[in-house]
Amino acid sequence: MGLTLLDPKMLAPIPAAGIVYTPVAPTAPERPLSAKLQETVSLQADFGASLDGTTDDLPAWNRFVAWANDRGGGVSVNVPAGRSKLSAPVDPIIAPDVYVMGAGASATKLLPAGGAALTWGSDAAAQVVGGGIEGLGFEYSAPPSTSLCLHLKNCTRLWFDDIEFTRARCIASIGTATKPAALVSFSNLRGSLANVDAPALDLINGAGLFVDDQTSLYVDGVGMPVHPAPMTTTPGRDFLRAVAGNWDTISIGGSLFERFDRGVVLAPVSGGAVVNNVWLDGTKFDYCRSYGLRSAPGAGCTVFGVHAVGGAWFMAWEGNAVSFDGTGTNWSHVINGARLFLSGDAALVIGTAARHIKVTGCDIYAANRKGLGASSVVLSGEDCTLVGNEIGYDTSAVGLPYQGTYGVAIAADLATYTVAGNSVRGSLGAFQIGDNAAPSIHRRVASNSGDNYVGPAAGGLFTTPDSGTAWINTTPHRVEVHVYGGTVTGWSKNGTNIAGKTSGTLTLDPGEQLVLTYSSAPSVTFFRLG
Repeated sequence: MGLTLLDPKMLAPIPAAGIVYTPVAPTAPERPLSAKLQETVSLQADFGASLDGTTDDLPAWNRFVAWANDRGGGVSVNVPAGRSKLSAPVDPIIAPDVYVMGAGASATKLLPAGGAALTWGSDAAAQVVGGGIEGLGFEYSAPPSTSLCLHLKNCTRLWFDDIEFTRARCIASIGTATKPAALVSFSNLRGSLANVDAPALDLINGAGLFVDDQTSLYVDGVGMPVHPAPMTTTPGRDFLRAVAGNWDTISIGGSLFERFDRGVVLAPVSGGAVVNNVWLDGTKFDYCRSYGLRSAPGAGCTVFGVHAVGGAWFMAWEGNAVSFDGTGTNWSHVINGARLFLSGDAALVIGTAARHIKVTGCDIYAANRKGLGASSVVLSGEDCTLVGNEIGYDTSAVGLPYQGTYGVAIAADLATYTVAGNSVRGSLGAFQIGDNAAPSIHRRVASNSGDNYVGPAAGGLFTTPDSGTAWINTTPHRVEVHVYGGTVTGWSKNGTNIAGKTSGTLTLDPGEQLVLTYSSAPSVTFFRLG
């Protein structure tokens, strides 16, 4: 059979206006193809959403999700300005690169019922790669106890930008025990969360959470507290909680969170779970109730590498601005250039299981608001460093008549720590240092300034050692020893005899020892240096 070629000039063009486009939703109006070609996919025009705030738009959302999943993703839907009511959770999005684009967080509102309003990922399907929301609000009148805005599991590379919340219970539950989530980004979140026992972000299992770009959230119905009244925030109303499983990398920057019970809670509790690489950069946790930041791993669990830097701000009206406690391992945390401000109890607690905590260049003040004898800093963990901080100064002149009883309280028998170059004050003393049973060359308190001091070696507090018996410097200070009078026949420092010395002065660093031999006791006075 021969092939007949038609002359293109013989084919008359068909006007697009003459072709009718039929939407997916049977209730959506037909319109000319020419008009459709100028549009993107619309939840209202193509899937039949009413956006009137009273009609249930769940069928329209489910039609969109079914269409997006069937075609394998790679689509977005525009949701025009309006109020979209949901009677139940929308079906899960299980295709990659599916995006919901509102007309702006204040213009396009989702009115969900209980359960997860929108879900990316499922337990059965393949991992979802890509997707997100821009310009959408979630509004609740009174959120049910099961409600959450987003459920993210078995998914990665999701972003959520320009989202407004009104009395939301939980913004997102991220990951499950068996289906982790990864690389989830939130930016420009704003609005209020209900005063209920729930975290705004509940990290279950995964890696990579990023919150930035002027996110600002507060707890609805909680006023600014006035001393001595307590805050009315419900216990457990946290901004971020990581307690259920492993999480690698959290970054929160340039944001403000107000009136939560706890700002960030890192407390994996079972299964040897690990939370690590946490960055809080220039973020303010203002007027929290119990903690601004708490890292409290359970037995066998670990929190590693928390960094609070760049002007981060922590306040806890009734508890501790920052606390590293728990029975598990707190390891290698850094607080640099932060402000720990206005705490009901101690501003900073470094618990007995904490290790390698470094605190530098921070302002730590207005602790002990409740007046129960708390110090500004409580140090009970090994191998910790406090250098170059302003601790415990009196803020009465700026309307905050609260001050830690001691600037720094150091537990007895810690083998390794450095507290140096700080300005330290307290209402009773700059330092309270526990007595040590054994010496250590790795504990050091030196070169600090402050207006008062209480503790071993404050001056003349030790008795003259018996002849031939070693006096060992178990304090964390360099100590100057003055010996005069009596009949001294020999000196020995760290086992080395000092020939011909019968009186005078010498210094002992922490862990060093002195032996005096005499026939009649001399007068011996000890002074702390630095």
